[in-house]
Amino acid sequence: MQRMMTAALLLGLGVSSVACNEENATSDLSWGHLQDQSLSPNAPHFLITKKPGDTYKVCVPQYMIDELPGVEEEIEAAINVWGSYLGRSIPVDIHIRNLPRATARDTPGSLQTTYYNICGQDFDAVMGFAPLGGKTVGQTGTSWRGISAQQITSFKRYLFLRDYKLSPDAWGSTRWVSLQDLRKRTYRSEDILAQMQARNTTEVAPHGATISLPVLVHEFGHVWGLCDQYEGPSNCDPGHISAHPDLSSMMASASSVAKLYLTDDDITGIRLLAKRPGFNSQWPGTADDLLKTPQPVTKKEVEVFKLKKVEKVGTQYTLHFGLITSKGGELRFEYRPKGSYGTWQTSKTLFPADKGFMMPDYFFRHTAPDGEDYEFRLRLRLLKDGFALGEPMYTSL
Repeated sequence: MQRMMTAALLLGLGVSSVACNEENATSDLSWGHLQDQSLSPNAPHFLITKKPGDTYKVCVPQYMIDELPGVEEEIEAAINVWGSYLGRSIPVDIHIRNLPRATARDTPGSLQTTYYNICGQDFDAVMGFAPLGGKTVGQTGTSWRGISAQQITSFKRYLFLRDYKLSPDAWGSTRWVSLQDLRKRTYRSEDILAQMQARNTTEVAPHGATISLPVLVHEFGHVWGLCDQYEGPSNCDPGHISAHPDLSSMMASASSVAKLYLTDDDITGIRLLAKRPGFNSQWPGTADDLLKTPQPVTKKEVEVFKLKKVEKVGTQYTLHFGLITSKGGELRFEYRPKGSYGTWQTSKTLFPADKGFMMPDYFFRHTAPDGEDYEFRLRLRLLKDGFALGEPMYTSL
């Protein structure tokens, strides 16, 4: 009895959390590893310590499944895209439970406790929506018990996305959108992973929405052991950072322009973590996989060209659109009476002569000449040789 009492008195408690926001900023940091005393080869709550064949077990609420169709596939891909650059594949076991939605009084910590009590204690992580402050769009955190941070005997981890119903953000976002919902087609996790590994896809969030996949990839980057790459109080370990800024990194701030791939900076970070003593975690072939050159990032001349939403108030129409190109050109806003099949009229023309368009989430207002309903389209022609314009491209709702 005395020996058991001594062990109980020595039991340590640890808590850590990582919050991420949408603020775009500059930094001297690039890749880096978490400044966390429990990030060690013996820390079971980090994915970098998973052994071959170990399953990552996640408890997800039914309401999250309902609001983000296909999110189970996104979770599996978000976990494994990091491991793919180490030659690792983590089996993901997702259990769906009728978990209560957070109230305004809940904190991530209290919600974690509630979810574990319902899900059971044998999960690697619980997920859901939680009220998060400021500009934070996602947050992961852990609590653990052990004799020390190097000898953890049990742990709990949460990974929450912002509950926009409880806490709309300062940028006007009010909802999440999954890849399946965004593109109106279903995906297997293997499809998402293959697309991310191709490193050639950019998406723009619909007006007022945040795309879930890149935020999940970012948060699971923390679960692997990587830190944030943006200005301000940093969670980076000073001993494991470099000075090659890459603010487009997946581990940098979120934005309305969603890269569906890891940057070279991200890949460098996870590979250097795997090379640290003790973090190979008995994976065969990892040393060879760390030498493989990633597929180069390729960008199309037109990365995004989308009319996202048209709102009408009285006789005024507001067109929300996204456009990202590597070349300049001509952009026209065209309209005609709805259902008329008549000639398209030009409302406005933009012509940047020597640079591309970087308009991921913009709007244009058009006042109709009468009370008739109108339909709209955008016409894009990119510069070719000199000032010559290429063939027109169109987008409409």
